[in-house]
Amino acid sequence: MPVQSEFRSRISLSLWHFSQLNSYIGIRRKVTESNSFGKGVGKVAARDEIADGFELVTGAPCQASSGVAHPPGCVENMIAESTIETSAQPAARFKAMLCQPEPVLALAPMQDITDYAFLKVISGFGGADFYVTEYFRVHSASTIQRPFLRCITENPTGQPVIAQLAGRDLEAIARTARELQEYPIAGIDFNLGCPAPIVCRKRAGGALLRELELVDAILGTLREAVTIPLTVKTRVGFDGAGELDELLPVLAKHSLDMVVIHGRTVKQLYRGTADYEAIAKVVRGLPCPVIANGDIDGPQKALNVLRETSAHGLMIGRAAIRNPWLFAQTRQAMRGEPLHYPSGREVAEYLRQLYVETTPAFLGPRDQIDKFKKYLNFIGPGLPCAAEFLYEGRRMATREDLDALLAKYLNHDESLTLVAGASVEAANKSITFEKGWR
Repeated sequence: MPVQSEFRSRISLSLWHFSQLNSYIGIRRKVTESNSFGKGVGKVAARDEIADGFELVTGAPCQASSGVAHPPGCVENMIAESTIETSAQPAARFKAMLCQPEPVLALAPMQDITDYAFLKVISGFGGADFYVTEYFRVHSASTIQRPFLRCITENPTGQPVIAQLAGRDLEAIARTARELQEYPIAGIDFNLGCPAPIVCRKRAGGALLRELELVDAILGTLREAVTIPLTVKTRVGFDGAGELDELLPVLAKHSLDMVVIHGRTVKQLYRGTADYEAIAKVVRGLPCPVIANGDIDGPQKALNVLRETSAHGLMIGRAAIRNPWLFAQTRQAMRGEPLHYPSGREVAEYLRQLYVETTPAFLGPRDQIDKFKKYLNFIGPGLPCAAEFLYEGRRMATREDLDALLAKYLNHDESLTLVAGASVEAANKSITFEKGWR
């Protein structure tokens, strides 16, 4: 085909195709090389010509420079393994992450924990690829909770943030989803798994797994109201994992962009262990990326869960409070690199930073310490002298008591795994990396 004719052919593609391409990469926009798992950080020159991009959005699978084939319509098809370098398009960045072959890592939303201050701290330790807010409480008279919104409008992480909703009122859910899309969020997540009794008593969160007809209606309502990625966080069932057979068709019906599945039932709360076989069933049963969640307390466990479930990524909750290095360690493990284990002094410095950021100045000294104690309940079990540390930590009354606690137990250069009962030597021996493990 003559060059001029070929060029005209490309230009004549539909305006829809052009708008899709432009929304993700723009014309002559600088992009950043994909580096979710440290494949290298670097800038690539802005493209003067985007003819190749026009070819990529026509629907044929592309094969980027890594040799990995990506599905039609995938953002990877448009930018050949590059993601947009702008915080103004978090939804596009998030969709690009889901198209990458490398597993993604996320911080689980934890009520009264994952607020603006905590996200600010944890993102400084090689944090997650994306984050999810604490759930916005949605009901007929609800308004957007400003403290949660701050994580979006003042995003301290530099990574995409998804807004999570919890409720059962269809009209209110649609209204809140539309309002939140006026802010720079990466997506809307619906909470279909919170096991907290206060939530379940209101027949929201995990309690909705008993009302799949309502779940169907809610997801249908959200699919109509949401123009950016729509995701769901849920559990393997309310009473038992056998309920998945009824849940999966409901989830599959609504073209979800991602599902996060915690490997426990709602009734289990956080007792027992996560059921990774059930998570693998969800991975096999849904057409969208599935993220595994539950009991991921160290880098070796992270690799094991990915292998057992074939999930597209991991969501880590309580263990990340104890070990903010866990995301970086998991990436190191997947690359087959030596792991960085923090020293006692590094852990102490993390706790000091966490104290400063999470205890508001308007609280009195005793109230500040009392507020901080909730973090110690997560951190203590990963330390060698867990029982003693927790016993003394729960009896602190002043900042000076905290300093004394850290000096007594963490004033050393010995490396710590921050996994209960695991030494660095044993942990290093257990780490197994296989090329092409994915």
